[in-house]
Order: sequence, then C-alpha cells, then structure tokens
Amino acid sequence: MADRFGGIWVMLMMASGMTYLIGLDRLFHLVSIDQVQALYHSIWLITNALGGGIELVGGLWVLLLSIAGLKQKWLPKALHLLGLVIGTLGILTVLHAVPYLKDAFGLLQIVWFIWLGVALLRVNAFEDKSDVGT
Repeated sequence: MADRFGGIWVMLMMASGMTYLIGLDRLFHLVSIDQVQALYHSIWLITNALGGGIELVGGLWVLLLSIAGLKQKWLPKALHLLGLVIGTLGILTVLHAVPYLKDAFGLLQIVWFIWLGVALLRVNAFEDKSDVGT
C-alpha cells in the first residue's frame, strides 16, 4: 500500500506543479483584462486542492512505509519511529486550525529523506562488500 500511496503522491505533486505553471501563463495573459483576483484565487484553489493545501497522501505514504519498516526490521527503528511522527503530522494537516503542521511535516520530512538515503546507502554498501567474496 505504501508503494501505491507513493505513486499517487508523486502524480498529485506533478499535477499540482503543472496546474500552477499553466495557470501562471493564463494569469499573465489576463492581467490586462483586470480579472487577476478571480483567476489568482482559482489557480490557488486548484493548486492547493491537488497538492499544496494538505499533506494527506504524503502523510499516509510515510506512515505506511514506516509501519512496514518496523515490521520488517530492515532499517533503524528510530528512522521508522520518526516516520510515524511525520506521517501523523502529514495526515493531521487536514485540520486547518493548526497552521504549523504542514511546516513541521515538510521540515521533518527533509530530515527523514536524508536519513533514509544515508541508511539505504549504508545497507547497499554492506551488501556490495559481502558480494565481493562470493
């Protein structure tokens, strides 16, 4: 399931970015017509609805991946526990009453991705060394 949510999340992020870029082109075209506010709010709404407003899909992905990691005991347990916290923060971004959840999710996820990358490189390095002797 984590793989599926990861794929959905990537597609939403790409669609959000493309919607915004295409919307900017249209916005610049309509500036002379003086309908900027309505168009800007439309673009903002579409962009945020697709991927910028809440982090539900990304939070579910990190949470599911971390649960699977804890069950598999493959990478450091602390990494997966941090992932549980980050995933929960992402899911809680649906509560618009707490504005800093999205910021906390994003910043902690950067730390998590770096840690995950380092952990995967270390695992790969150990696997490569064990293959040399065979």
